[in-house]
Amino acid sequence: MRVAIIEDDKGDQERLQALLEARAEKKEMTIEIDVYETGEAFRRGFSAGKYEILFFDNYIGRTLGIDLARKARELDPEVAFVFVTMTPDFAVDGYELRTLHYLMKPVTVAGIDEVFRRWTESRPSFHKIIDLKTERETTRVTLDAIEYLEVFNNYCCLHYADGETVKVHSSLDNIMEQLPVADFLRPHRSFALHLPFVAQLENLSFTMKSGAEIPISRRIAAECKRKYIEYLSR
Repeated sequence: MRVAIIEDDKGDQERLQALLEARAEKKEMTIEIDVYETGEAFRRGFSAGKYEILFFDNYIGRTLGIDLARKARELDPEVAFVFVTMTPDFAVDGYELRTLHYLMKPVTVAGIDEVFRRWTESRPSFHKIIDLKTERETTRVTLDAIEYLEVFNNYCCLHYADGETVKVHSSLDNIMEQLPVADFLRPHRSFALHLPFVAQLENLSFTMKSGAEIPISRRIAAECKRKYIEYLSR
């Protein structure tokens, strides 16, 4: 994924960048971070679809972060905004722009985790793309095409609805943290499934539209069935 930090304080820049890079490494994600120290540099560098998340300081020199965010929102209705601030003075204006979150300085690991939790839950599955590591490279994965995921030793196998499979070097735990919780379900420690591709619910298994059988752990069977019924009721 690609994010931008719009911040004129060097120390705050470096702290936020280090936290983002540490989280990406821990979660086995690929992240690109651009840093803009002035509003003018950001206006030159920004374009629609370029970033998933923008981190704005409230004040960038004489420019207000909220003003830069307004311009960005006019160009890109999907990009997420996070304000990194000493004070929530612009909270009302920020929420009008559908601000994802406010982080108070100094930024913490917990704060960064909350940003990504909110971002993951806010993304509809048909828009969601994540970067995952294969044997030789990083590949961009479109989530709406995934039917189910399966664990094999030290990697996961992504099974697509068209029959294609992709092996990625990531734990299922880490991948699940990047998936829309409303559309994906983990009924067994070795499997996760994409609910739109479920054809039938059996006593202790899901049958997928491809015919694949996904087991359900007895311990969480009732919870899995409840979540599936909730999905069908949406």
